[in-house]
Amino acid sequence: MSLSDLRLTLLSLPLLAAGACGFEPIYAPGGPAEMLQGKVLVQEPSGIIDFRMVQEIEAQLGQTTTPTYELGYTLSVERERQAITANNSTLRYTLSGTLDYRLTDIDSADVTASGTVEDFVGYSAAGSSLETLASERDAEQRLAVALANDLTTRLYGTVGELP
Repeated sequence: MSLSDLRLTLLSLPLLAAGACGFEPIYAPGGPAEMLQGKVLVQEPSGIIDFRMVQEIEAQLGQTTTPTYELGYTLSVERERQAITANNSTLRYTLSGTLDYRLTDIDSADVTASGTVEDFVGYSAAGSSLETLASERDAEQRLAVALANDLTTRLYGTVGELP
């Protein structure tokens, strides 16, 4: 057996093990993700971070014309000072986001999935006020994307339990 054949055999062992334990790619044709693709109506955003988060959720779940589920949420974001100098100047902030969500079946009005996802991002405030504002806006966008990713991952993980 040549070295390249041995490498191929060794690299394919984890794939065989994953298949044997019931692993199924979520985005494969007929996979669990198809149950949610284009079937979730997301609550209207009410702020800048909400808007970016909903954009990202819809990019991942697809926009819908005939929804099966409605996704409602409550988003709270806190800004916290992190690096504070001796003269009480803040050099770094952390944005922490908590997203409480509920996925409701539109026909039955039953809540089919609910929970909370949390994430955080940081940004520097060491530059000018314009640089700090740009850093803050960038951090808000990164937080929105992180929360959307956390949420869709959680929803895809529970898709097998949906009616």
